[in-house]
Amino acid sequence: MPNKSLAVATPTVLTKAQPKCLDLLRARAYLQRSEGPKELFKQAREENWSADTLASRLGPVVSEVVPEAVCEEVGRYLADEYTQLGDGIFIISTETGKITGIIREEDIYLPNPVPREGSNALAQPTPKIRPDIEAAIIFQGFESERETRILATLAAKGHQTDLLRDMGDPRLLVATRSGRRAIVESLAVFDPKTLLEACGGTSAAFLQCFTMVTETPDILGLEYIKGSVQSKSVMGVQDPTTTNLHHNRAGTLRGALVQGWVREIAGALSRAGERFAKALNVAELGRIPGVWVASPHLVRPMREKYPNLAVLPVSCPTFCVTKNAGYLRVPPAFETLSTEMFDRWEASAYLDYELWYDPAALQYFKLEGINETPQVLLVDYPR
Repeated sequence: MPNKSLAVATPTVLTKAQPKCLDLLRARAYLQRSEGPKELFKQAREENWSADTLASRLGPVVSEVVPEAVCEEVGRYLADEYTQLGDGIFIISTETGKITGIIREEDIYLPNPVPREGSNALAQPTPKIRPDIEAAIIFQGFESERETRILATLAAKGHQTDLLRDMGDPRLLVATRSGRRAIVESLAVFDPKTLLEACGGTSAAFLQCFTMVTETPDILGLEYIKGSVQSKSVMGVQDPTTTNLHHNRAGTLRGALVQGWVREIAGALSRAGERFAKALNVAELGRIPGVWVASPHLVRPMREKYPNLAVLPVSCPTFCVTKNAGYLRVPPAFETLSTEMFDRWEASAYLDYELWYDPAALQYFKLEGINETPQVLLVDYPR
């Protein structure tokens, strides 16, 4: 599986306190430069204070720089934050005053010494954040502002009810990176067996040739293959403000990924008997019953001869499978992955499978009588 794209961890602090940004920033600056508060946090760590105890001690301390009316709320938030996140190097938002990222020890490196100006001696630079992490931090800041504007635009277009505004509008998930990741992760709650059984079209016709099972079939004479299939869906997210809020993106994505599984399984089955392929003229397709699997460029000429022919388009050798061809087993769960690079959103789903099939139920062919010469289409665009 590919590596997940680089991201800066954004922590969540569970607290009822909601201090204002300016008050939080002032309190943080004061606590950072004062020795007394530093000792207070050290004592809290060593004696394992509760959040309530630390909050009661922080309130009077931050009253030096924030109004007395809000010092208790500021102290409560900082106490909850510290007890939940502990020590570390935090990235603080100047717009909210809250932590937006955590820098880990492995994210810091010590640069090589550099020549000192006007001298032959070398100077040791201070530790720095890794360039890729620094780039991710900058990108995350700009992306957050961009997504805020996008959400405001879509919310105005979506005619939200009061309930959607209060509870969160699921239609807006596709407009943000975290929302798109949540869409892909939500697919993994489905049982892959149920998803496959809900397929339609030629994918359903292919799957109906096999029986879905949960145990190993006790039948002799069957061939066995197993493997892992990957399906992928790529979408452009150049301008999310043009998103159709009435379109079920999660449902479309789920259907596309499941269709990809079926094609991958059919492709594996074609390779299992490719060496047994025999010549067949396209005019004789009608005398062979079953569901056909053929390359996409062969589907049109095959259906021109026989419009009702069930053909599953897969880039693989051609074969025909009849009903009761075998048994298919899949696990109760599968893995999903969401990756983004600039304006390209890629959703992937990985599924293990086991297939027991009857070789007599499959026939492999090399189709003849089809003109496979590519056609060049000339389009006259208006000037």
